Amino acid sequence: MTNSPQVDLIFAYRVVAGREALFEQYLETVLPLTEAEEPYVLEYHLFRREDGIILQHERYADEQAIRDHLRVTAAGQELWGDATELLDIRVVGPVSDAFLSEFAIPASARFARFRSISRPQHHVPGPATTTGSPHTPRRSPLRTSSTGNPTPCTPSASTYRSW
Repeated sequence: MTNSPQVDLIFAYRVVAGREALFEQYLETVLPLTEAEEPYVLEYHLFRREDGIILQHERYADEQAIRDHLRVTAAGQELWGDATELLDIRVVGPVSDAFLSEFAIPASARFARFRSISRPQHHVPGPATTTGSPHTPRRSPLRTSSTGNPTPCTPSASTYRSW
């Protein structure tokens, strides 16, 4: 069992027909603010299915970070609420019963981290390019030294591949 205070929110929703402009306003309000002013929001991803259903994954440093995010982005959160219909929500990580109650999240939506493998995120060494495939094989962060032992590979900034 892991003891990380990080909390992931994973939820699915659809944009209500006729409210697409409100949803775009939400994106234009919340995403730049989150990126610029909220270091406790560790990840923020939106995925869209062909039928328009959106899956959103947010990773926070801890429960308080979620509260801070909702406070800082309150205007955008109101737009989101007016523009969308929530279909499902999952909470992964430690949150209090009070948190679940406050946001009307059923206890059955809460999951504790059980087992995990984490790798530090790093850039993929290689020639600089503005295009690429997410399926391009990643090079190992280790290289073989002249003695045959693996050593960390620390390429210069000019060798990082941008996606």
